[in-house]
Amino acid sequence: MLSTTQTSEYSVEYKIPASGEGTTPSLALVEMFGGTGGTFTGTPVINTTYYMKTGITHTHNFTYTASDDVITATCDAENCYLTENKVTLTITAPTLTTYGGTGSASATLTGLTDFNSATGKTISEADIKYVGRNDTIYEESTTAPTDAGEYTASITVEEKTATVDFTIAKAYMTPDPVSELNAVYGQTLGDVTLPTANDGSWTWKDALTTLVGNAGIETFKAVFTPSSANYTAVEQDITINVAKADPTPDAVTGLTADYGKTLADVALPNGWAWDAPATSVGNVGDNAFAATYTPDDTANYNTFNQDLTVTVVPVDKTALNDTLTNANNYLDTIKNDADYATPSSDLSTAISTVNAVLTNDNVTEAQVAQAITDVNNAVTTAKSDVKDIDDTKDAQAVTNKINALTAAENVSTADKTDIEAARAAYDDLTVDQKAKVSTDTLEKLTEAETALAAAEKDDANQAAANAVTGTINELPAAEDITTEDKADIEAARKAYNELTEDQKAKVSAEAKAKLEAAEIALAEAEKNVIKGDVNFDGKINVTDVIKVAAHVKGKNLMTKEQQKRADVNHDGKINISDITKIAAHVKGKKLLT
Repeated sequence: MLSTTQTSEYSVEYKIPASGEGTTPSLALVEMFGGTGGTFTGTPVINTTYYMKTGITHTHNFTYTASDDVITATCDAENCYLTENKVTLTITAPTLTTYGGTGSASATLTGLTDFNSATGKTISEADIKYVGRNDTIYEESTTAPTDAGEYTASITVEEKTATVDFTIAKAYMTPDPVSELNAVYGQTLGDVTLPTANDGSWTWKDALTTLVGNAGIETFKAVFTPSSANYTAVEQDITINVAKADPTPDAVTGLTADYGKTLADVALPNGWAWDAPATSVGNVGDNAFAATYTPDDTANYNTFNQDLTVTVVPVDKTALNDTLTNANNYLDTIKNDADYATPSSDLSTAISTVNAVLTNDNVTEAQVAQAITDVNNAVTTAKSDVKDIDDTKDAQAVTNKINALTAAENVSTADKTDIEAARAAYDDLTVDQKAKVSTDTLEKLTEAETALAAAEKDDANQAAANAVTGTINELPAAEDITTEDKADIEAARKAYNELTEDQKAKVSAEAKAKLEAAEIALAEAEKNVIKGDVNFDGKINVTDVIKVAAHVKGKNLMTKEQQKRADVNHDGKINISDITKIAAHVKGKKLLT
């Protein structure tokens, strides 16, 4: 049923090509022999045209279905020579998978020739439509995409569409490396500028608020985003040279110092130090000096240098002013006294000298202290000089008083007032004033006092002797002495015995003789004492009884001597018992013994 020559009977042309276009060998064999069931023996010759007998005819009746990337045309007519009565058309993704790579970005159709031959269609790859998917913006087009992204390719036959998804990956770009960048401690990545590029831009991967870290070398990741969406972003480690930061300490104000001090005397806030602490703070007013601030964190901060202002104030002269005021007040008390002319002049000179220190702002504490010492010493010296002048005057006044006293050999008790006044005046002198009284003058006072004491002693001895003499002279004459005089006689003797020898010597011989005679007479009288004889008449009678009774009744008390004679029972009492015994003696009933 096959001829190599075309005739009216053998008219259906089939050709087995070597490759590419035309009918495929396998399909040619199917079409050649599908209608007859015959077999082909031998080997068909490629590019040889064969002719089939026209008497074998078949008309296809296709229905179309689509599933994923395949469209199937199924023939439901009898005697269809197609395998399983169907022919398929498959859409295939492009071979290009990376932007800028080799190959085509166009999808292809597999089985196109057989499909068109069987179905009579004229479908071509130009009928394929492309559309972007997901985030790829690509309007539907028959033009194959070239940019990186995700796409869907589709072919439609008889309103049946087969699709295939494909991706053109972004290409990898190698940007120029970023050289070392610089930053300062305390800055953030936002403060560090990345380089610019024509084909993209650099950004930090971490947040811009991320600190650049401690002073030294720090590394952070940066992302290079190409300006073309067809390239992937690239990460790179970027080295940052972090320099120490300059500290920002609080402003240092209110520094003060007294004139004469050094910077070492001016306290600075924590972290600050004077560059030259031994330097003088200078004259009164505002003066600037170099200082350095050293932060606690020296690893991350530089030291900081700045001139700080020190306000130099005059030293406190309150004490000096008070001292000068006191000195002037004292000067006022002595300057108008001619006796004090020298100390007044010396003190006035010292005050003038010190007053120059008081009125000068640029003097040190030591100078003020020395000025206080100088003026105090001047006042002390002036007071000492004034005191010496006063002591000399007071000592002279006492000297004059002593020299006016009566000579010692002529002193009597009449001079006592003057002598005692001179002594009181001398005793009232101070030790320093007494030292100004000469030894001769003091000796004269002592001699006067000695003479006065002797005169007073002599007068006292005489007075004592006179008193005893008077007592003796008041005694009765010896012939009149009774035992009643015993107490007076004994008192006179006692008074005489208590006299000193000098006093006894002043008692007259007559007085002494009278005392001795009275004592002898008393002794004789005591020998003749009669118990019960209270009236001293040498008898015991009714008179004695009456006197004792009057005494017992308290009407007429007896003397001690009388009471001694009335106590006849020797019980130390005068009572009725004594009266009874005396009365019994008078009656002769019982005599007293």
